[in-house]
Amino acid sequence: MTDELTTSTSTSRIGIVGLGKMGRRHARVFSASEGAEVAWTVDPAGHTLDGVPSFPTVARALEAHVDGIVVAAPTVAHGEIAQQVIEAGIPCLVEKPLAATAAEAAHLVATANERHVQLATGHVERFNPAVIATHDLLASGRAGRPISLSFRRVGLPPTFAPDVDVLSDLAVHDLDVCAFVLGLDESAVIRVAGAIGWPANELFESALILVDAAGIGAQIQVNWRTPTRIRLFSVTTDECLIEVDYTTQIVEIVQRTEELDLEDYAGFASHYGSVRRTRLEVPTAEPLAGQATSFLAAVRGDPAPLLASGIDGLRAIRLVENARALTLERNS
Repeated sequence: MTDELTTSTSTSRIGIVGLGKMGRRHARVFSASEGAEVAWTVDPAGHTLDGVPSFPTVARALEAHVDGIVVAAPTVAHGEIAQQVIEAGIPCLVEKPLAATAAEAAHLVATANERHVQLATGHVERFNPAVIATHDLLASGRAGRPISLSFRRVGLPPTFAPDVDVLSDLAVHDLDVCAFVLGLDESAVIRVAGAIGWPANELFESALILVDAAGIGAQIQVNWRTPTRIRLFSVTTDECLIEVDYTTQIVEIVQRTEELDLEDYAGFASHYGSVRRTRLEVPTAEPLAGQATSFLAAVRGDPAPLLASGIDGLRAIRLVENARALTLERNS
């Protein structure tokens, strides 16, 4: 293998750091993306991809030309690796969470701004068609004014030893989606109003977070204990209820039920158990593939409005740290 890798004016060359579960998924979607190829990989454990050059270190890999780099290494290494990439002037997509701490994430954002380098965070649910449909529905005003949100992302521990707790692994998704579907920009005030977590094996494996998102309340339930994976959220507005399944990508609008004065249980159960539901026509698609397409657009200098920025990633980490601090204070 040599450092002189052939370049192409029409193909964006992507490097991938980390070949764990997410790194291999990124490799798959970029390999399948039009106008892209996986140029090289780096993996601390020595894993490789068939037919793709590999390097022992990021510093060594940076000597070979790429147009963008995906960082999918363990979270503890995100800050150091992304810093090298940014200082090399290469657009960078870092898996969530952006860094191990808010301080590290803030440093990455500042460096990227100083050097005018694209820094994106892998908040992939923004590319879930059901999430996009909900965002568009709320933005248009057709569903009314949002009043509250409820998120439930629970079930089954990781298949590998986690390097972060359930807050950094799961809650960051819904904290970002909450801001995204509400259309809140980087200046919007989002704060953790309350949190409680249940630690096990020195990591929080279950938590409930209450969020004030620019005056709109949200609750986020996460755990690794429910015996099946559930990925749902709902938005209550002043006109309807929007129910979303992240996994099936189904979006349903529940209309108001007429209030009746019912005394017997049978009539009550029959009336309030049969609401009017409207299912939106949402074409299914793999969110990670959509994110890859968006990152490629950003690499080429084209608009990529759905792509989560470094600031988006930093905001999610700050909220997670606030929730963890409140939980530790409550448990002390």
